[in-house]
Amino acid sequence: PGLSGIYPGAINNLGQIVGSANNGAFDDNGDINVPVLWNSVTDQPTLLGTLGGARGMAIGINDNGQIVGWSEALDGKAHLTLWDDGKIIDLNQFIPADLIAAGWHIYDDPFAESSIQTSDFLDINNQGVIISTLYQGDFASTLPLMLTPVPVPAAVWLFGSGLAGLVGVARRRMKTNL
Repeated sequence: PGLSGIYPGAINNLGQIVGSANNGAFDDNGDINVPVLWNSVTDQPTLLGTLGGARGMAIGINDNGQIVGWSEALDGKAHLTLWDDGKIIDLNQFIPADLIAAGWHIYDDPFAESSIQTSDFLDINNQGVIISTLYQGDFASTLPLMLTPVPVPAAVWLFGSGLAGLVGVARRRMKTNL
């Protein structure tokens, strides 16, 4: 798709590779790199998309094909991102509100020399557990972050099966009381 300047970041046990590539565009901040996936070393890269901004980078991939990295949102800031089965999920929404209220945040400047885009502090395991780092204030304090977001379809299925179980228990109780 007209990509150059390829920067691989990680590989899983299936040989899928993630990273970034230059899409041929430039702006005042330099090259515009976008997150990409190679299903094998011989395949052309597939663009993963962003949260509405121009830039991004895929940093880790598990054996289920779930990819983590960062992507620029419309606000111009880098957001932790999960690419899962064609969906792009903003992981910032899963950072606990009490941590945000206490001033903890990701390093969200996609143009800084040392930011989440160049960080080794982002990965995903085969169970879908994501690790990263939160910073406070002037970035002198760090805090490990572990996220296990449940995709919406799985959450709905889990809720539905739990609800069906409760209905079954209620029916048994009604039969027992009769």
